[in-house]
Amino acid sequence: MTTDIPLIHKKNDLRVEAGASLIPAFTATASYGFSDKFSVQAFGNIGIGDYKKDDFYFQAAGGYYQKYDNDNVFEWYNGFGYGEGNTGRHHDPDAYLEGNYQLYFTQINYGKIATGGSNLEYGISLKTGYLHTNMLGTNFWSLQEPGEPSALYKDENLLFEPIGMIRAGGDHLKVSLKMGFSYIYKFTNRSNSLPIDYFNLNLGLNYKL
Repeated sequence: MTTDIPLIHKKNDLRVEAGASLIPAFTATASYGFSDKFSVQAFGNIGIGDYKKDDFYFQAAGGYYQKYDNDNVFEWYNGFGYGEGNTGRHHDPDAYLEGNYQLYFTQINYGKIATGGSNLEYGISLKTGYLHTNMLGTNFWSLQEPGEPSALYKDENLLFEPIGMIRAGGDHLKVSLKMGFSYIYKFTNRSNSLPIDYFNLNLGLNYKL
């Protein structure tokens, strides 16, 4: 998920971003500093599904931020996310996987805001969390007999998602580019790997109030 790295640095600082990802998916993030040290953030992702229906994911988080004298910003968010997804195998129309997942996460952001004559901003982020998945598989990891019900796999996982961001433009509106990676370590059903996208790019418009 290519969540925005907002770099909130003062009270009433508001950033809204909308973009499109390589996966493909449409994304939106809103971040707001409601006090001198604390902020909130909401993120949504709607994927263009290849199979029965589109995917979606939503997360909300509260965070702490700190701006330094060199205009670098540190952010720490903690939150919860929920999503639903589906996939299949292109060479086997009878193979299908669908379900939902919940994520309890912590995310650290660090970057530099635009100052002086420069409108360039950049930052890095690392999200890690506990991922619980409920996936219903039909001929996906193993063949089933005709009429046999789909198998339900409940998995416990550890998620790592680093992201790099750069954005440039005007004082309020900027074009942003993010590059993200994803890795999941499974504690259960380790022989049945989850089909995920390990790499993603996102191009968006970022507005600062």
